[in-house]
Amino acid sequence: MDSSKEKNEVVYSLCDNYVQLSSNIRRHFTLMESYFGFAQVAFEDVLCGRGTPHTVEHHLRNSRTNALQVITIADTLESKMDAFRNLLALSTIDMDALGQGLISKGIVNVRAWKQVTKNARLGGFHKNLLLIRSMATLAIERMNSLSKKMQYLREGKEDITIEQLGNMNLPGSPEVIFAQLRSLLLDFQNIFNAAWILSMEIYHHFHSHVSSIDGYDIAKSVKAG
Repeated sequence: MDSSKEKNEVVYSLCDNYVQLSSNIRRHFTLMESYFGFAQVAFEDVLCGRGTPHTVEHHLRNSRTNALQVITIADTLESKMDAFRNLLALSTIDMDALGQGLISKGIVNVRAWKQVTKNARLGGFHKNLLLIRSMATLAIERMNSLSKKMQYLREGKEDITIEQLGNMNLPGSPEVIFAQLRSLLLDFQNIFNAAWILSMEIYHHFHSHVSSIDGYDIAKSVKAG
């Protein structure tokens, strides 16, 4: 096998590996969000008197499991960043120009894009993977707190009425923890989406593919010199 063909096969193998990992982390992120949504619905059922805390716990457990998978895959991507460095060459992209196109199409959140590109300039994809990991870890901590609250309700360890359960003014109210999680996951979703889109745009540029922005030639955002 000649060296150029061998080199191409290595590159294609890395590409396949990167795409697989990127798709898998997005899959588990989506499942984390979905199961949290089911937990929220189950909690509303409890408030309406037609559900049980056990069902809320079940969906939170599934959400946590997928959040842990997000962390695991982020760690795997982190460990492979040196191998992926040519596929994700940030220096080849004008992130501000790219961001303007993405934001104008509603593809990324403005604040999240600024945060992700700032991280990328300071620490490449390593810094964004650390951010994703820390947000997933915080989500897990809050889900654990919420699950414990549901467990206490189920076991009768807390003397609380249905009316009190939905009162956000009570200390440690499940309603407050749900609200905190919704806010966190909304920010997490925007950060994750911006980081994922940035990595995919640069990956597509590496392969001379078109951008995800209709009518936008990603080559136009390549820095001169």
